[in-house]
Amino acid sequence: SWMSKNIRPLTLSFLLLNMFVFIMLDSSLEGFKIATEWIDLLKGLLMTAVGGYFVIRGGEKIMDKYKQK
Repeated sequence: SWMSKNIRPLTLSFLLLNMFVFIMLDSSLEGFKIATEWIDLLKGLLMTAVGGYFVIRGGEKIMDKYKQK
């Protein structure tokens, strides 16, 4: 299905959009404060999602080249 094929890019987009919104709110609103627990959680999720997305995608491309030989 469409969702199963696009879950990784959608998850990555959602996390990056949330990070962007938090950064914009933090820089524009006086006194806006995000708890450090949420920052740590978002940081871990972003590192996992971004790193995992590119590592897995790279692995898929390598396997496709290997299967074509």
